[in-house]
Amino acid sequence: MHYTNQKQFSHLRYNHNMANGGPPEGRNTVATSGCGLCSLCNVVNLLTVKHLFVEDCVRLSEENGANLGRGTNMRILAPIIADMYNIDYKGTTELNEVITHLQNGGQAIAHMGNGVFCERGHFINLISYADGEFCVLDPGYSPEKFQRDDRKDKVHINEPFVYCNAELLHSETRERPIKYYLFKRKR
Repeated sequence: MHYTNQKQFSHLRYNHNMANGGPPEGRNTVATSGCGLCSLCNVVNLLTVKHLFVEDCVRLSEENGANLGRGTNMRILAPIIADMYNIDYKGTTELNEVITHLQNGGQAIAHMGNGVFCERGHFINLISYADGEFCVLDPGYSPEKFQRDDRKDKVHINEPFVYCNAELLHSETRERPIKYYLFKRKR
């Protein structure tokens, strides 16, 4: 398994928020604003025998206008990546649909709001579900991330995997038309 963590890409510029004059000061790299890109790389790398490199994902985002707002517009880039890699894709707000999807071998990306995983907005990979918990690959993971007092004891970690209960995860997804992006191999 190849896990793409955005923290490894502080050298790689990501021109996002272009409709508003470009990235905010200090937020112009994949390390600071590329969680969506890295989440898509993780999906491709987990579901196919191919590899999606972050540099290619940056280029695709910029070429297709998924970088016009802050970070990455998953509603634009996810279907493009899915089509390129022959993966089925759909969006949902329904937690039970995500659970069933994961239990049937699919992968998901959750759009998180303020809470345990982030302070603004963040995409994370949901890679499995069992016994009331999601197994998460957080593209912004660092060992200290979950040591803050307001995050401690809300997840448990078997690095690089983070486990959290379904209620917590669902309560912290962003209020958007799509909370979860579902992917699976085409037959």
